[in-house]
Parts: sequence; C-alpha cells; structure tokens
Amino acid sequence: MNTFCHAIRHFFAPIALFVFLFILPLTCLATENTPEAPGTVAARLQARYDAMRSLSFTFIQQTEGQMTGRPRKGGGKAYFLKTGGLKRMRWNYDSPERQVLVSDGTTFSMYFENLQQMIVSPAKKIEEDMTYSFFTGSGKLAEDFMILGANKNVVDTEDDKDLRVIQLVPNNAES
Repeated sequence: MNTFCHAIRHFFAPIALFVFLFILPLTCLATENTPEAPGTVAARLQARYDAMRSLSFTFIQQTEGQMTGRPRKGGGKAYFLKTGGLKRMRWNYDSPERQVLVSDGTTFSMYFENLQQMIVSPAKKIEEDMTYSFFTGSGKLAEDFMILGANKNVVDTEDDKDLRVIQLVPNNAES
C-alpha cells in the first residue's frame, strides 16, 4: 500500500466509527419495538446518508502510533458537501498541530502547518479506499461492509427499545 493511501487511512479510519455511531442513532430510530434485521437498518441508514447534501461535525480522534504504540489524540471540525456531481470534503485539525485535508472531488490535498508542506494528489488515486469513498458519498454500506447485529458486549439497547444498532465490519481487512 502506498504511503499516501496509508496516510489517508490513518486520518479517516478512526473517525469512520464515530460517524457511524453519530449518524446511526440520529437516523435509525424506529416507531415500533419489533426487532429489525441489520440489513434493513443499514439500508435505511444508507438512504438517509445518500439524501444528505451536507454534513459537518466536531470530532476527536484517538489513534496509536505505528512504531511506538503510544496513544495520540487529535481533533477539529469536518465538513462535507455533495453538489453538482462533485463531492467535497474538508478536515480542519486544530490539535495536536494544525493540519488541513481538502478534496474537491478532483484533487486531494493535505497541508501540514508545522512542516509548511502540502501534498497534492489526484483524488482518483484514493477513490477506492473504503473510508475515503464513504466520506465522499460514493461508498455503499452493503458493498463495503459485512452488516451484523449489534455486539451485545459492546452496546446494550435494553434501556432504549427504539434504538437500532448494527455492527459494520469492513470487507477489506486493510480498511
């Protein structure tokens, strides 16, 4: 895997889980207390996501260094816009140091303020990356993930019978 795609995965993969946990509870509340198949929940989530034209949120990202295994924490704001056939996104990292990641659907740029360096690449180079494709709106849950029921050891829905939770496992182990 090339370094650029690895850098993309390093930035976005931990946040993908946050987005699924953020979007899923807001959009998958059911009106009945009957169990709903995980595939049905995923289809409703996909339809809701496909209908969105914009999304923004504040995020906190926790990762471990590849070499040291030391925890790292970052954060900032993310913005997504789907309009006119183009899918744009921007990640503004405020901590631990300022970084800006931008895609206009044609190019993908990463700016590192402390290095005073910008890396620019054609967006096509990373379009097949599952995390990138999901954030730009071209990824599909049913194609990119195994859709499973909630892991009862991780999420307890007993207190909220209307909450629907699914587990998404990437089909591609590198994602």
